[in-house]
Amino acid sequence: MTATAVTPPGHRPKRWISLWLGLSSLIVAWDFHYVLLRPRSMKGGDLAWIWSPYELYGGIDYIYGPTAWDAKDGFPAAQSILNVAETFLNFVYLYLAHVRRSASAMAAAPLVGFAAVVMTFSKTVLYWLNDYCCGWCKTGHNNWHDRFFLWIVPNGLWLLVPGLIIYSFGAEMFANLRQLPEWAKDNPLIRRGYRRPGGTGDAAKKTYEHDTFAKCWRSVWAYWHNETVNIHTHMWGAMFAFVLSSTHLLQHFDLLPALVRPLSHHPLFYPSSLTFTTAAGKVLRLAAASYPATKHASSLSEPSNVATGQPPVDLVSGPLSSLRAFFAPPSAAAKVSQAASQVVHNTLTVRPPDTLDVVGFGIFFVAAVICLGFSASYHTVGCHSQYVIGIVVMIVGSFLPALHYGFYCHPHFQLAYSVAIILMGSVAIYVVIAPKYGTPHYRPYRTAVFLVLGLSAIFPVLHIVNVYGYDTITQTMGLRFLLTSGALYVVGAVLYMLRVPERFAPGRFDLVGSSHQIFHCLILLAAAAHYISLRRAYAFWHTVETMGGVGKEGVCRALES
Repeated sequence: MTATAVTPPGHRPKRWISLWLGLSSLIVAWDFHYVLLRPRSMKGGDLAWIWSPYELYGGIDYIYGPTAWDAKDGFPAAQSILNVAETFLNFVYLYLAHVRRSASAMAAAPLVGFAAVVMTFSKTVLYWLNDYCCGWCKTGHNNWHDRFFLWIVPNGLWLLVPGLIIYSFGAEMFANLRQLPEWAKDNPLIRRGYRRPGGTGDAAKKTYEHDTFAKCWRSVWAYWHNETVNIHTHMWGAMFAFVLSSTHLLQHFDLLPALVRPLSHHPLFYPSSLTFTTAAGKVLRLAAASYPATKHASSLSEPSNVATGQPPVDLVSGPLSSLRAFFAPPSAAAKVSQAASQVVHNTLTVRPPDTLDVVGFGIFFVAAVICLGFSASYHTVGCHSQYVIGIVVMIVGSFLPALHYGFYCHPHFQLAYSVAIILMGSVAIYVVIAPKYGTPHYRPYRTAVFLVLGLSAIFPVLHIVNVYGYDTITQTMGLRFLLTSGALYVVGAVLYMLRVPERFAPGRFDLVGSSHQIFHCLILLAAAAHYISLRRAYAFWHTVETMGGVGKEGVCRALES
């Protein structure tokens, strides 16, 4: 009795794909040999008879003709080196799928084939872009008949067919909505591009399960799926927040490199009330180092006339005019212009950060890193884990330092609002992590909790505007950036809850442009706007407090007068 060969479970190669990879590899090998053997392969060379058709094609596409060779254009050779790698991968796939055929070989074959055709597709796109970016300098001389049939059609095949193969391999490696377990069906309007979670019963698909952290992490870099945008936006955002917090720490200990310091003094980080146009104002802005400043008070040159009550700089008109009147009598104010021109004889004292400043910014950065880091981690191993609380931490962590500067003159309100937001955040965290509320059915309710938590900022904002007035808060503590931050959070959450835009075109935004991806981008922008608001508030208090020597209490009385 003759034994029957058994095909191992796993990848089942398709004949048309194998045929394309085999024939295209021969053509590509012929092509890269022509390029790498120039000038011997060109007209007049001893090997020109092997590549005689290239004499015609070099006239159609100058990149293959003497024009590119004489100009020492390195693109053809660079692309040909990539062609070598592409051809090698094609043959590796054919060997694994049709010769080796073991279980491990059939598991690796589609991954190798996928990498090969992605390389072919991207390399062809680069080939087209090279001509486009030089104004079609390589093919623009042809008439439309020759250009279409001798250049667009043959080169278009190297986009069309690899694109179809990418889709075929991707469909085998990835799962569609119907193939997911119930716990993974978070958004039925996203229909494809899912990484396969563990637990599938199909032996042919088991190879592509993301059932370990290592496989999930590899998927971040190996291929594009419907979590790619979510992962990379918040992963790089978390890294940027960590680097930014490190620069603040270095500046706090006077270790920040001089090359980086000018960035911390950008006018964007100063409220409009401190954006001076006078020479004195520029000195003040540079002396008032953004948080964290050096631990020692900054001073310039000779002892000053601060003790006389004369302000060392000219304050702009508007909300701070009351501050100028409070710090200096009218007779002294008339001498401000002279003081500005003689600023080198003044001493500018900038109050260093206190414990609450350090804690406030520390909370913000820790919250940002936790939120963005947890989010990126969740979306990386979301096929392996369902745990996320980062967004709540971000909201609470953004609230606390804003309350510190907004109610700088009212510690009792600081405490009351801080306790309230911490309690609300604790409730929100419970809703996020409780198994009962972790199913897709409760998605609108979870989003509603985030919205309520974010919209609760309206109450302290209205309170502080009522105390000081909108113009004063805007020009001293960056209220517009704070409002922008809140608006971005709310818009993102609403889009996420309503599943816009995929609600209007299911399956069209699976890989790019879904509501969750938009939400991620808006969270990054909101965090940036909130950071600018905090920097502006810090710059205001730590600069204005030292003017006239009246301190925090004097500024508070002036603002409320």
